[in-house]
Amino acid sequence: MNYKLIAGILSVVFGIVSCVPYFISIYKKTTTPHSFTWLIWTLTNGITFYAQSVSNAGWGALGTGAGSLICFSVFLLSIKYGEKHITVSDWISLFIALATIPLWIVSRDPLFSVIVLTVIDCLGFYPTIRKSWHSPYGESAVSYLIGGIGSVFDLLAMQSYALVNWIYPTCIMLSTVVLLLVIGTRRKLCPKN
Repeated sequence: MNYKLIAGILSVVFGIVSCVPYFISIYKKTTTPHSFTWLIWTLTNGITFYAQSVSNAGWGALGTGAGSLICFSVFLLSIKYGEKHITVSDWISLFIALATIPLWIVSRDPLFSVIVLTVIDCLGFYPTIRKSWHSPYGESAVSYLIGGIGSVFDLLAMQSYALVNWIYPTCIMLSTVVLLLVIGTRRKLCPKN
């Protein structure tokens, strides 16, 4: 069996495994996902999956495709169980993210599209990072850690290491590290009662 196929499968497995504690914590009401973040991530993962598929990412696109389905599932759950305190800055982040999506449609250039989507995905992290700053126990850190490890396998599974293929999973890894640092720092400063 090809090691890139194995890495692609592991990417999907880590994505699914990361959801288990996340879904459990949502149902226990210890995690309140921000619907704006998960909507943005559903769209960016789906569009990036398409761009990677046409840019010879090979098995490296598997994790991104599965990620879109996972994000959509969390988005649906967030409507009922998610964060209810939506700020003006959250709306601005959502508006900017959605307003830039037509750029990828017009461009027809996969690299330009993925760069725009990577920026949009980073904007998608903002509402969750802001929420985690104020409510550091409102997210499942272990789920993000497992998902971040899955992004490493995304990179290992790439058939082609063209910028169009590796920039998005790298952004996800770095954004996940920032989120985990915010959660970890705030939990140290604000111990759970």
